[in-house]
Amino acid sequence: MTVLKDRALGCLYGLALGDALGMPTQSLSPDLIVHTYGPVVGLLAGADIQPYAPGLPAGTVTDDTEQALIVADLLIGGGGHIAPEALAHSLLAWEQQMCERGSHDLLGPSTKAALEQVRAGADPRTTGTSGTTNGAAMRVAPVGIAWDTGDTDALLDAVYESCLVTHNTRQGFEGAAVVALAVSALLDGQTLPDALYWAVDEVEAAQSINPRGEWAEGASVLTRARWALSLVMAARSSSMQEVQAIMSALRDLIGTSVATAEAVPCALALASFYADRPLDGLLAAANLGGDTDTIGAIAGALLGAANGYVLLPPDLLDEVTAVNDLDIEGIVDALLAVREAQGLPSALRAGEDGWKAPELHDDGDDVITDDEDTGDHDKVVGSSVDVVDGVLGRVHYTGQVIVDLTMTVDHLPEKGGDIFASSHQMCVGGGFNVIYAARQMGAKVIHHGALGEGPMADAARAALNAEGVTHHGPTIPGVDTGYCVALTEPDAERSFVSTVGAEAEVPEGAWDALSFHEGDVLHLCGYSLYHPRTRAEVERLVRRLQTAATMPRAVLFDVGPMIGEAPADTLALIGGIRPLWSINEREAYILARRLLVEGWRTDGDEAALTELAALLGEDKAPAAGGAQVNLSVMAEALSRALGAPVLVRAGQQGAWWAHEGEVVAIPTPSVTPVDSNGAGDAHAGALCAALAAGESWQRALLVANCAGALSTQFHGPATCPSRAEVESCAAELMRD
Repeated sequence: MTVLKDRALGCLYGLALGDALGMPTQSLSPDLIVHTYGPVVGLLAGADIQPYAPGLPAGTVTDDTEQALIVADLLIGGGGHIAPEALAHSLLAWEQQMCERGSHDLLGPSTKAALEQVRAGADPRTTGTSGTTNGAAMRVAPVGIAWDTGDTDALLDAVYESCLVTHNTRQGFEGAAVVALAVSALLDGQTLPDALYWAVDEVEAAQSINPRGEWAEGASVLTRARWALSLVMAARSSSMQEVQAIMSALRDLIGTSVATAEAVPCALALASFYADRPLDGLLAAANLGGDTDTIGAIAGALLGAANGYVLLPPDLLDEVTAVNDLDIEGIVDALLAVREAQGLPSALRAGEDGWKAPELHDDGDDVITDDEDTGDHDKVVGSSVDVVDGVLGRVHYTGQVIVDLTMTVDHLPEKGGDIFASSHQMCVGGGFNVIYAARQMGAKVIHHGALGEGPMADAARAALNAEGVTHHGPTIPGVDTGYCVALTEPDAERSFVSTVGAEAEVPEGAWDALSFHEGDVLHLCGYSLYHPRTRAEVERLVRRLQTAATMPRAVLFDVGPMIGEAPADTLALIGGIRPLWSINEREAYILARRLLVEGWRTDGDEAALTELAALLGEDKAPAAGGAQVNLSVMAEALSRALGAPVLVRAGQQGAWWAHEGEVVAIPTPSVTPVDSNGAGDAHAGALCAALAAGESWQRALLVANCAGALSTQFHGPATCPSRAEVESCAAELMRD
């Protein structure tokens, strides 16, 4: 699936989900919603007191979704355009069908008034001049899918065609135009906040040159949209108190009625505030009171287009699809064909349909070749899911993102002393280095670790946002994110002082809702085993995975230095899901020694322990200053002992991947390193990204080796080069 299709699917599925969540609460007050349903936390049936949807089954959509699908059908049939007569005819036919079904949820006030005029013989081009309610905005998202932002005038003309029959007013057009432009910009790759502000500015500029829509009394949609966005942009956190304040401001200052000048700005604000938490945003809309289904539908279209279909809750989408018998994928394919005909931006034309890895050539007996890579990917470690090249998987990162404060000093201060640094730098680090590498390689990354509140947490969030990373982890109120102070002396010796902050305080059950799609990759960080709370949640997650219906395609256990200190029972528990154990040479020795000395149980071959003992010697450790063991043999023995794949990384020597008795040498390019800090993180992030793109293990490991090696040619921790540079390096490596 391409990124473009993922976002387009997310747009229409998000619209339908927001609509269905708001269906039972539409037109009700906040107090009546709580009295009738309690806080809305999922799909609900319409209660008997519901004036428009009494008794409707949970998951049922309303006129918001059904009219959006009418617009989509007309766009597809009209090559991106909508004839007023066709729209009027379709809306009248739909109303008749709704009456025959006994529905109470019929036309909105503006649409109803316009269609009564059409029935009386009026020209559909003249009937929408008093429509200021939100009917045009609620159904306009397909226009944003069918048209890209390369020609905004043409896009706005298509929006106007969708408004002409029922909402040919300044408010009706401007509200619909902002939604359509924002959807189109999100599909073209803009971030959600940027897309919303850009859309408002673009519509205002276009209206100053070529005004569309008749003047009608009422507030300016564009002015109120900026006001609503400013309210949520000023929010400093997502704490309960902040959320309550934002929701109150939206109700009391912006409004939640059917007026376009209230519903559209309110929906934009919700989308902005919940930019990386789509379900939370749609639940907030359902609990607001007022025109909840339309506000939820508009916010859902925006949040879905920003986050993509893969980040929407699959169980709720399945229920909405089944209850309403929707064929959204077919509609999206047809709309994207229209968009392609209008001229798709070149950056997205190829999409991210999967990793286009270099062809591998036979350079030795131990190096993977094209002939050896059979493409048989459907027996994947840790998963019973069939994996096909081209699956758009996600990278789930559960580790800790912190802030690094680095200083260069002539010497460490003496006790009680004070010195000045000759240079200093603050950058977001820790797990961010892995995340950055995965994003450099084009993966969609979700961070599940905890962030706090304060300047360090703000820096971490800003870095994640800048990379387009979704944060689905908890926010710990009143605690800032931790940081590490690194002092580097002239001989390159580094000394560290670290704090422990919110990243170590993951609440119990914080990852219970974490679910996986086909092709997803889960990264488990060894540092998570240091803090009691994060270790407990890793263990809880692993136990869930042991009985999960759907496993990620791969689990990468990036063990790190904690291999010597992590509790044996925790390591054994993680080993039970057969992850890829990614270790360097030193960590391989430590892991082997612990297996021998502590004897913790694994699903592997106990006979392999004898081989490990022979490799390490009687003292179960490599002889000081002695010859190093054969790492290929070490990798194979560890893999058999653990009953899982093992990757032993050895810097410029390359790496050895072992699984089920097979050992493969993965080559590494020869480079002149200037800073090896973060090379392992670059390797891990690139490996996760390649696996999420559907690559075989061997090809993914080749790409990861290149990413790790190239990252050492730059100073700093987060230095993974671009995907193009890594792929070029891999291709060159195979030619040598």
